[in-house]
Amino acid sequence: MSIRHKKGSAYASLKSALATLVGADLANWPDDPKETVTDPYGKAMIAFGVESNADLLNLSFDDIESMTDLNKVQQNRLKILISMFHHASRTVGNAYSINDITKKEYDLYRISEYVPGAPLSVWTKPLPGSKRDSTGTKTEQSDAVATWKKSIKPTASAYKEFKDAAYFSIWKEKFKSTAESQGIGHLLDPKYVVTNHELDEIQSKWMYKVLEDMCVERSARAIVLEYKDKSHDVRGLWKALCDKFSKAIETDLKIQRLTAYIVGANFSNSNWRGTQTNMILHYKEQVRVYEELAPKSEHYTDVQLNRFLNQAVMGVENLAQVKSLYENQQLAAGNSTELSFNKYVELLLVQCGIYDASKREEGRCTEPKGKCAYVR
Repeated sequence: MSIRHKKGSAYASLKSALATLVGADLANWPDDPKETVTDPYGKAMIAFGVESNADLLNLSFDDIESMTDLNKVQQNRLKILISMFHHASRTVGNAYSINDITKKEYDLYRISEYVPGAPLSVWTKPLPGSKRDSTGTKTEQSDAVATWKKSIKPTASAYKEFKDAAYFSIWKEKFKSTAESQGIGHLLDPKYVVTNHELDEIQSKWMYKVLEDMCVERSARAIVLEYKDKSHDVRGLWKALCDKFSKAIETDLKIQRLTAYIVGANFSNSNWRGTQTNMILHYKEQVRVYEELAPKSEHYTDVQLNRFLNQAVMGVENLAQVKSLYENQQLAAGNSTELSFNKYVELLLVQCGIYDASKREEGRCTEPKGKCAYVR
């Protein structure tokens, strides 16, 4: 006799949850009642008369083990799902919808909190031997803590050392993927909602020790040590590291771009579409931004900046000789004072103003005053 499926929104919700969380193949669990169901989960649900999430969650572990359509691995997946339902329901104090559980949450529970072989703890009943909260209600918080303490901890040696700020992005992604593979990626997630604070604090202290050992780069180590007395806040520590080095990388890249512009600008071959005045002011502004971002030891001298800017205006007829003419005049007057960068900019701006005005008078600019396109 062919195995058929049953219709209904409750049944659809059941199929959706099993597909998302335990890997039921809906392609082999068809909606068309004329087609045969060959997916093991679908066959098991039909054989046991399970037509909704409620039906599934009311099954015992013994019921799951008697599902002959499923192999041991598939049976265990259902046990984990049912166990997680009771764990989540106990945490929120109400029946939790398994359709609201994500695959990531399921996997996290499977790796970090589920205890194979442990009896099913129904959420509406107190846990045997568990502690009581301030109202006298028994909780499962201490059980999860005890499980973590007794279990084999994740391997700290799986994490790589952070030695060079230039490779922070690569190190960060590898560190996160390692944590997630060990079921403790939530310790690095600032948006994670903690439900078991005692367990979270113990795990966070373990992760702090990992970061303390792995962060050998000088600035990173200083940040880690700042959290020495608050090692439970490993999420805050992780955010501080990311903020520090992500910003540093962005700054370094911006400094590199500014350096390339300041040293290599060539206005005679540029696509500048503003006035000559704005062109020179733009160059000056890039120098200011560079000096704001770069360490003082890396700032250029006036002599160097003048050389870079003079090279940039070579080929621009009215600006190319400004520096040499001024220096010759000063030499003839017996003045040996070096030309400052700001003074050089002022001299160029005088010639730029004359040039821009002449182009407007010639009617070669159709844009508003001050917006005239640069014409060589």
